[in-house]
Amino acid sequence: MLYDVVIIGAGASGLTTGLYTARAGLKTLILERGLYGGQIQTTAEIENYSGFEEIISGEDLSEQMYNQAISQGVEYTYGDVQHVLKEDDGTFTILLIGKDSIKAKSVVIATGVERRMLEVDGESKLLGRGVAYCAICDGAFFKGKDVIVVGGGDSALEESVYLSQIVNSVTLIHRADKFNGQKVLQNRVMNNPKITTIMNTEVISIHGDKKVEKVTLLNNKENVLSSMHIDGVFIYIGSDANTNMFKEFVKLDENGFIITDENMMTSVEGIFAVGDVRSKNVRQIATAVGDGAIAGVNIGRYLEEIK
Repeated sequence: MLYDVVIIGAGASGLTTGLYTARAGLKTLILERGLYGGQIQTTAEIENYSGFEEIISGEDLSEQMYNQAISQGVEYTYGDVQHVLKEDDGTFTILLIGKDSIKAKSVVIATGVERRMLEVDGESKLLGRGVAYCAICDGAFFKGKDVIVVGGGDSALEESVYLSQIVNSVTLIHRADKFNGQKVLQNRVMNNPKITTIMNTEVISIHGDKKVEKVTLLNNKENVLSSMHIDGVFIYIGSDANTNMFKEFVKLDENGFIITDENMMTSVEGIFAVGDVRSKNVRQIATAVGDGAIAGVNIGRYLEEIK
C-alpha cells in the first residue's frame, strides 16, 4: 500500500501533522515505537499551552491529541524505523525492524529527543533502581523518601516542584551558579520549603548495591568532594535528537538536529521534519504543534506539485 504521507513519531508535532494531512484528504499513517504523546506523556502538569485555562496533565493532553487525529482518519501503528530510502520514482520506502516495509509519497520525521545521561559510574547499573529520568513515571516509588534532581532548566525545576508533593525532600543540584529555567519556575523552587538547592556542583558517581544509596558530589568551584545519602536520582540535563537512522540521509546541524526550511522541508525533497527533532531555538508543545500545522499544509502543496 502506498500512503500519501507517513509520519514517524506520535508526539505533539506528529499528531498535529497527521490531523492536518488527514483533514486534507491525504492517506496518512503514523508510526510510533512507544506511547503516543512523546515527551508530553512525562510531564505532570501543563499550564502554558494556549486554550487550557486549567492545568492539564501531559497524559490527558496526549490522549486528546491522539483521539482527535484518529477521528479524522489517521491510521496508527507501532513500528521501529531502521532506515528510509528514496526510490528512483520519488517515493520512499520506510524499513522497519521486524516488520514489512512501508511505501509513501512523503515522509515526516517527528522522532523527538531522548533524555541525556550523566554518564557517571553507577548510573546504568542502578537505572530503574533509584535512577530515573521521569518524575511522573517513577515519582510514586519514592513516596516519603529523599531524592535529588540534577539539572537547571525548565524540566529540572518543574519536576522538583512535582516531586516535592510526593517525597520527603528534594535537593536540586546544578553545575552552574544560576538556573537557566523560566523565572516563574525558579521562584516556585526557591519558595518551596521541601526543596534545597546546591549550586556549582556535579554528581560524579552513584552508589548502591540493589538500589541507590548515596551519590558522590564535586563542588566544581572549590574542587571539593562530598557524599550524600539519598534514595533516588532524577536526571534532567538536556536532550539529544533521535536522528541516528537519518544522519546519512538528511542534513543535520552541529548538534545532530535536522535542518529544515520555513515549510518544514529537509534537505531531501519530500522529507519533512517537525517538533523537537528539528534545529530551532525554542522547544515547547506550542512550537511543536506549530511545526505540525505548517508541515501538514505544505505536504499537501508538495504532493499537488509532484502529480
